[in-house]
Amino acid sequence: MKKVFILLVFILFSNVNANQLIKLHVSKNHTFMTFIESLSGAKYVSTVPKSIYLSKYKNDIEKFVNLHKKISKSSIKKHPNTRSLLKALYYESLRHKSFPNFEKRIKSFQVGIGKKELKKYFNYLNKLYPRFEKILWNKTHKGLEYRKNKLKKIMHAKEFMLKIQKVLNFYDVKSSDLGVMDIAFYPISYGYNINAYSMGNIESIGIFVGRNQDLIWMLSATILHELAHSIYRKSKMVRKNFLNIKDKKRNRTINEVMATAIGAGWGYNTLTGKYPMRLWYNNKTYEKFGKLVYPKVKNYINNDKVIDEEFVRYIKGLL
Repeated sequence: MKKVFILLVFILFSNVNANQLIKLHVSKNHTFMTFIESLSGAKYVSTVPKSIYLSKYKNDIEKFVNLHKKISKSSIKKHPNTRSLLKALYYESLRHKSFPNFEKRIKSFQVGIGKKELKKYFNYLNKLYPRFEKILWNKTHKGLEYRKNKLKKIMHAKEFMLKIQKVLNFYDVKSSDLGVMDIAFYPISYGYNINAYSMGNIESIGIFVGRNQDLIWMLSATILHELAHSIYRKSKMVRKNFLNIKDKKRNRTINEVMATAIGAGWGYNTLTGKYPMRLWYNNKTYEKFGKLVYPKVKNYINNDKVIDEEFVRYIKGLL
């Protein structure tokens, strides 16, 4: 009886940990940060048409962009999650609903750029915030909430947490080592490409508003893809054999190819039972090799095999 009780407790806590692996967010302040990054020309964020958003601030934009670039490279002291000021801005944007509280929290830290420059930065942000609310947030936040809730239902129905656990097993990474991944959605109202990027444990993922979007594809080719990156970086085997490769281009290629094979390939296949007959990645190299690596990745994950020396030799020989 005691053994049965211990087993039940273990299962219970395992399920709790699995359910806490990811949290979905629609946050006004986080969306504002992606908006600011886009205005500043960050390549990893989906673009916004500057002529629309900055018609009132054309004279200030160059100064603001230069200041934001300094902010992006600046440090922050004694923040519980990061030493990067930019990452701290993202972390705190999810924790505070009101912009004044968000601003107050950031200003409570000592930053490398100095208090004077930080004050100037927030003066710009306070100017832009009402414009952001009127033009972007007020028009899109209901659509974001709708898609977030729909994704939650799909994740539950498709047992998405178990899929993440399979990827953790493949890389031999414990969920406790990964921590909670915050997936924050931001609206894309312009252009055609979905952009997703990481800031520490925060995955910022663009969602089209006002048009149809394949949420199963987003779940696999975007969300699982980004989670695969985070898990990849925690793997001892990966750190030993891939992350230490000095050729930065080759290093990045292996990372992206693996995430593409896991997300767009194995993820989509395991969620739908189908092979994805569409573009896997908007990059010819990652697309080509992601598809080549997919069968071996599928074999390993489906058979609960852990990445090993044989797999490493295969990847290094191919890439």
